Amino acid sequence: MMEKSARGKRDVWLVTLLPSAVQTSTITIPDVNYINLICCETSDRFWVSGESKLLKVDSRGNVLIRLVVGLSGMSTNTDGELMFTTGNSVEKIESNGIITTLFSTNDIIKCIYSSCINGDILLGLNNTALDTSKVTRYDVTGQKILDIEDQGVKLYNYPSYITENINGDIWTSDTVKVVVVNKSGKHRFNYRGHQSHYFNPKGICTDILGHVLVCNSSLFRPSVHLLDQDGQFLSLLLTKEHNIHDPRSVCVDDKHNLYLGQYGRNKIRVYKYIQVSDK
Repeated sequence: MMEKSARGKRDVWLVTLLPSAVQTSTITIPDVNYINLICCETSDRFWVSGESKLLKVDSRGNVLIRLVVGLSGMSTNTDGELMFTTGNSVEKIESNGIITTLFSTNDIIKCIYSSCINGDILLGLNNTALDTSKVTRYDVTGQKILDIEDQGVKLYNYPSYITENINGDIWTSDTVKVVVVNKSGKHRFNYRGHQSHYFNPKGICTDILGHVLVCNSSLFRPSVHLLDQDGQFLSLLLTKEHNIHDPRSVCVDDKHNLYLGQYGRNKIRVYKYIQVSDK
């Protein structure tokens, strides 16, 4: 059991890691056969993507917004607006439903994350012609701040999901490993799974404690790994014994519920794995 006190503007609360994850609900998503991406807006609103469809859904599975768009990544910004990527463009859905193009890149965008720390935009980029991949940091206007690329050895092969931890580290799912660099772009370490030769990392997110949750979509050992902020393995939060199959996407909402999307399934599973209470 882990405990940590966190201070907000007015309150102090106690955050406890539960002994095991408990499924609390299942949400059926209409009009899709699989879920490739999930992005939580609140505990009652979230976005899902699958089969060239982008849906905003409530906790009962009611579709609030439906768009036909093929996208490779999405993330909410600090204003709660959805940002998503198509090809080499970064788009934003404003609160009034209008879609605007923020900026474009010279490479194909594979994943996106909008920083909760400073609003910067992190992109995983791939250039097939040059056989190169990198992560690039932009400001909210689309001005490039930093390229994170090869550092003596090939750093990224094919960045597919990306997040930022509370300490500013950038975590990127990349083929058979998770690549971790600090906020300045210096390589810290790679995570290659836990006692397994079958590690195929996909969706990745962080929580209030700085834990990192990583989907392993391995056919033989599907699981969600729970790590601390320095990459130390803590547990297999979800495994095949939980009847999960090909987990592709994961996010944590503002009430610390875990949402899991799976390939070949149109149902989102919701779990409780940490408990927050007043101190």
